[in-house]
Amino acid sequence: MNTHTEPAFERSQAWAWMDRFFRDLWNIITRPTAFFARMPREGGITGPLVFALITHWLGAAIEFLWQSATGGAMLRVFNDLFQVAGEVADVDHPGRAALLLQARDRLAHWIWGTGAVLLDPFLTMASILFTSWMVFVGARLLVTPGRAGAPDRIRFETALRIVCYGMSPAILAAVPFIGLVISKICVVIVTVIGAREVYRTGTARATAIALFPKLLFLAILLSGFLLFAVLVIQGLMLLF
Repeated sequence: MNTHTEPAFERSQAWAWMDRFFRDLWNIITRPTAFFARMPREGGITGPLVFALITHWLGAAIEFLWQSATGGAMLRVFNDLFQVAGEVADVDHPGRAALLLQARDRLAHWIWGTGAVLLDPFLTMASILFTSWMVFVGARLLVTPGRAGAPDRIRFETALRIVCYGMSPAILAAVPFIGLVISKICVVIVTVIGAREVYRTGTARATAIALFPKLLFLAILLSGFLLFAVLVIQGLMLLF
């Protein structure tokens, strides 16, 4: 009797999880303020990570299907370029054209195949961990614990939850042609709202927290540019 009831129970659990997943996804995209206001600050990182990885992978997979459907012209240009290169190579070294065309087929299969989709969860995981750490550092610098409703402790787990759920609009990459741009803009907006609601701070400070990785990278680039400019000016002063 158990053999008949257990599969049904597992199916009901799977449907319940899927229903909760898409309901949370819809609420985050359409009502991010309400979602983050009631989001638990703790409770483990597995659930948020799985949520973010699935969401981003779905967007990337559907985007790939659209690109495959509309990228035939680009693929033909790609093949034509390799065909010309193969003919030129065969003039100098007979037989090299065949090798070049084999390389073309393998490269085209990887670029237009499932390579990027298969790598997406691993790249997304690395991006989430790095971004969460930088958001955590930004929150430690800009948020006073326990003040004005802010959490009593600034935890890495809380930052990771903000980043994971803030990635929900990544699924909008599935929209043809303009989805990737829209998804990136919306991810920033939702993450800023998450930082504002969770850390109970103003929009400007929440923006600095959410964009702390990018702002830090920009500051490093700017510092390097200024240092290079100073060195160039000093060198010119020594010459003249």
